[in-house]
Amino acid sequence: MLTFGPIWLFLYAMAEPLVMRGVSETFSRAYNRAASESERDELAFFWHQFEVVRGHPLRGPAIDFSNRDWSSAAVLDAVFAGGDPVQAHRAGALLQSMLRRPVSLDESELWARFAAGEYALANGNRELAARVAADLRTAPSPPDSAWRVEPARACALFLQVQLSRDPAALAALDSLLLNPANRGWAALGNLIAAREHERVGDIPGALAAVRRRVYGLGHFPPYVTYLREEGRLAALTGDRVGAARAYRHYLVLRSDPDSALRPQQDSVRAELAALLRETTDR
Repeated sequence: MLTFGPIWLFLYAMAEPLVMRGVSETFSRAYNRAASESERDELAFFWHQFEVVRGHPLRGPAIDFSNRDWSSAAVLDAVFAGGDPVQAHRAGALLQSMLRRPVSLDESELWARFAAGEYALANGNRELAARVAADLRTAPSPPDSAWRVEPARACALFLQVQLSRDPAALAALDSLLLNPANRGWAALGNLIAAREHERVGDIPGALAAVRRRVYGLGHFPPYVTYLREEGRLAALTGDRVGAARAYRHYLVLRSDPDSALRPQQDSVRAELAALLRETTDR
């Protein structure tokens, strides 16, 4: 229980507003007592993601930038979940250096390529992001296992939606996310879809996208962003009860974030207070 207890607490807290006091210390004890290197590596990765959710991306174990999965997480956490931008800059540069190689359908490499594309997009390099999308879209499909190319096509679509602002691409993304084959991809795809729906003025569509997540199974740091966005979008549609519920969950997860993320926390507190005043006044 000591080893995997903090992981299960983390997973549960993403679905229910569970107070996280003391979990960092539990992760630390479990990490220091891990029985094997692989167990320690798994704990380190979850521990880091937990600290990102809490709003403390520089706490916990140091990021292993030589590990492609860690570098991908550093970039995607910064883009979608309030991760550290300095870590993302270092990781993004490393990931972009691998783009000269042919596309592999190895899941770890697909994450890395997609993260490199998102890093390029976040930094205004649309040409490089488009090249990553094209590489992923045209990755060769193995004749004996065509399903293996589907994650690459999904990542290409995520980037295409953000680059092209094409309604047909957004519709295709929504269709894909109704029954996603991979919760990890969906955790990012739904947030991208929500942003694009809002950009064209479709607030109900944006709200539906952020509510289209798998509860109880996801440790994905972007889910903390989902809660903030769900609260805001629900309030815009007049769903004050749903907005307050999402805001409260967000504030439990980010009860004491680092100073860089405190303005987000202050904004959510103010919006929740305004919602509660409106409810009382009616």
